[in-house]
Amino acid sequence: MCSIRSTIEETVTEFEEPKKEIILTAEEIMQKNRVTIGELITLARNKTAKDELYTCEATIARIYDKKWSYTACPYCTRKMESNATECQNCKAFVKMPVEKYRYAMRVDDDNDNTTFVAEAEYFLKDPVQKLMELRMLDDGEKLIKERLLKPLNEKHLFQIKFDKFSYQDGPGRSFTITHTFVEPKVEENAQEREDEAEEISADTPPKSPPTKKMRKN
Repeated sequence: MCSIRSTIEETVTEFEEPKKEIILTAEEIMQKNRVTIGELITLARNKTAKDELYTCEATIARIYDKKWSYTACPYCTRKMESNATECQNCKAFVKMPVEKYRYAMRVDDDNDNTTFVAEAEYFLKDPVQKLMELRMLDDGEKLIKERLLKPLNEKHLFQIKFDKFSYQDGPGRSFTITHTFVEPKVEENAQEREDEAEEISADTPPKSPPTKKMRKN
């Protein structure tokens, strides 16, 4: 019995405690892997980018509004032919492809520029079906173009990731947007202005209503 017990005790392994998940604040996420456009391009050229997300502040200098819609697999969102029944990417059987629209934009940070892409449905906060309905109108293409060009010249803090197009040289290089942030300072300044307005209104005594002049008879 002792030999059996000692054998069992020897074979018992100690399990490591599960690692605790590190939760970052919004400010920490915005500062993590913060790079310029030039640094993004250098990472792509040297193929030294890690499998991580990066943040980059840039201004939308141009929006490519042509070929904005495409048919895609409903499961992996990769492009596929409208009459296809199997996705070549994920090999899923597809009864009917879905309509998606892709947003490609030229971004600039005063030193360098490159191309960022995103699902326009995410970036514009409008469902693709809404644009499809606009397309049916007489001036639909004009309305769609106005909607697509709305973010032009806006400055954003983008969260982006590398994909196979990021490592291409020349105009074919692009990076995929996964999120856009609102800088905390902007929110804080807006709140400060609201607080100041409330303080001024509280300190300023209410104006008395104007007195009416009595006409002499």
